[in-house]
Amino acid sequence: NLGTITDTEPKFMRSQHVWGSDYSLVTDARAVNVKDPSYGAIGDGLADDTAALQKAINENDIVFVPKGYYRVSQPLVLKANTRLFGLGVISSIVPFFDSPAFADANNPQPLVKTANSSSGSTQLSFLELFVNSRTAGVYGLDWQVGSNSYVRNITVKRKSDNGFTNASNVDFEKSIIKIANNGGGKWYNLFVEEWQSTFSPSFRILSIDGTNNPLSFYMLNVEGGVGEAMIEMNKVKNVNVYHLKSEGDYPILWIKDSEAVGIYGRAGLQTSIGYDSTYPSGYEQVTPSSFRIDNSRNITLASLVDRLNMGCDQGGAMVPGCGAAPDKWHMLLERAAAGEVLTPVLDRPILYKIQ
Repeated sequence: NLGTITDTEPKFMRSQHVWGSDYSLVTDARAVNVKDPSYGAIGDGLADDTAALQKAINENDIVFVPKGYYRVSQPLVLKANTRLFGLGVISSIVPFFDSPAFADANNPQPLVKTANSSSGSTQLSFLELFVNSRTAGVYGLDWQVGSNSYVRNITVKRKSDNGFTNASNVDFEKSIIKIANNGGGKWYNLFVEEWQSTFSPSFRILSIDGTNNPLSFYMLNVEGGVGEAMIEMNKVKNVNVYHLKSEGDYPILWIKDSEAVGIYGRAGLQTSIGYDSTYPSGYEQVTPSSFRIDNSRNITLASLVDRLNMGCDQGGAMVPGCGAAPDKWHMLLERAAAGEVLTPVLDRPILYKIQ
């Protein structure tokens, strides 16, 4: 509820951050249900629902996915104006881990893929993308649609069929979510979780590559990545994150060769390995930190704080958020032609700005 916008509160102060009046939900009379007889989705976690879901997407603009586990054997491809929505984590899209389409670890395929359209108006909402950790040939989302699009309350998890327990996982060295080309829009409450991966420098929870379309996140939550960064922004412009929450001990964000990026608020059970430690073999051997910025300009980072690490027994295993003690790690490393800057240990910057 935005309340009343008064004369002293210009409309743009709020309207630029909220979804439009045409946002579609389950109450939209134009929506079709994928379980309707004309489409025939089952959603029992056993049947192959790929054809049913794709038929509903191809023939309609607004598609509702009710409660269920919908197995797919190949990517679902959205149109530029598709509005696909469910009921939250009880509306789950799950891959067949042994599907030929998801078998190539060198060329993994997404569960959901958008059109590459700068003017598209795709909406993806209230769904769980459950990426099976038995295969390195599948990831969550390939997003290439522009600033008129919305993502709202999407959960992406990379786990075994049994969740955290009895995991039968394989190495995954790519990204769980990719935003590239014309990718942009407003993203609300994105939660991505990955606790099964082995250490791999190239692994990313979220990669944003080469897009200049306005892209804004409102509560971005990433957890458990053990690559050189959980989030990588490479050669991007016009990206803003309004609160970033994370868990883990490896860098949360790496900004490279980018401009006009803002991070406004950060917290969570996310630390770093100590400044006197080194990353595993194959990783770039730089001073460990939570944030890394290379050769970028017009960058704003505000309120970079973390949950205080009170200590924990790791028992010989990586326990996310149980890195070095607070007085042994750096929040931010900036590297540029002029040299290197490290924020002091125990420093939690209220504002760090690169012109």
